[in-house]
Amino acid sequence: MRQSSYRILGEGILVSAKSLEELGDLDAIIFDCDGTLIDVEESYYLATRLTISIILREIYGLEVKLGRDVNQVIKLLKMLGGFNDEINTASIIAQTILAFSPKEHVRRGRLSQVDITIFLENVSRDRSEPDFIPNALRWLTDKCMELYGKYVTRTDLEKVLDGVASSKGRENILSDFRINICGESPSDMLPRLFNEIFDGEDMMEKFEGEPRYVRWDGAIKNDKLLIREETLRDLSEMFSGRMGILSGRRRWEAEYTLNDLLKYFDPKATIFSDDPTWCEKPDPMGLIRCSRLLNSNKILYVGDSSEDLLMVKNALKKGLNSLMASVLTNDFSLNYFIEMGADIIVEDVNLLPKALSGRPWSPFKLP
Repeated sequence: MRQSSYRILGEGILVSAKSLEELGDLDAIIFDCDGTLIDVEESYYLATRLTISIILREIYGLEVKLGRDVNQVIKLLKMLGGFNDEINTASIIAQTILAFSPKEHVRRGRLSQVDITIFLENVSRDRSEPDFIPNALRWLTDKCMELYGKYVTRTDLEKVLDGVASSKGRENILSDFRINICGESPSDMLPRLFNEIFDGEDMMEKFEGEPRYVRWDGAIKNDKLLIREETLRDLSEMFSGRMGILSGRRRWEAEYTLNDLLKYFDPKATIFSDDPTWCEKPDPMGLIRCSRLLNSNKILYVGDSSEDLLMVKNALKKGLNSLMASVLTNDFSLNYFIEMGADIIVEDVNLLPKALSGRPWSPFKLP
């Protein structure tokens, strides 16, 4: 793909030259949540490491200590387009670790109630242990880098991983994981465990019933806001209140963290993954519906990962007049967004009012 030409409109702000004149026509704005409005590195990423650790130990008898080095793999997977769901991310990392484990482990049976405090210390380190885990993470990192810029799903990576499993005699254990651990409905083990770890027992009891596996206050407590209220206030004024949310987060999780900031968004144009009309990104139908609910003629979507940009491009093909603002909260995102031609690229979501209010433009070329 031919690289777009960009202009610098201030520190931390790039705008595609071809999009400059279109910014004045924008009449509504829609946000992603995780990595855009909310910093999830100490919440979702922590929940992912805990989920994998518990499954591998309790089901497969594999003692692992998954450190923050796993976060870089998570970020890289997020730039492949097919890993909007954290369950897919946890699944492919767990399968890779199983494929690289030094010996085959026998499945013990179904997961029961666990003491999460046993695992918390092990996932609070910088480097994963034992040594075969960093080897597994390096392999997965290398494969992701080879596929960088392409749309890749969990199934695609599983096909590549099958070659490693075959060479190491791990076909049966990976097959067992895919059939018995990573189910397709919310009642299945992996998604249920992840949600209990992320939401905590109080929220689970309120919205989904008695926890099956974990009792604690939840990783969601570690969510941090990226967006400032003054930014939302400025944007609300610029767009006359026509602001929405389209996010893979569940509604009550967004309400917990965003809290009073939700007042800046049109409630009828907030669509989350537990809504009946939800479509997994990069399917564009959610964005198209959200845009219609805002009665928009030209929408700006703000996100941080590849599926966000792919969704906007898919929506354009369906006739939606839309632009993409990409936020650089992922270490692997800048080159991708430049190569794929994001309309706006900002280092910080709070730079958006400045990026959008610089008309008439006085840009200069990148050196």
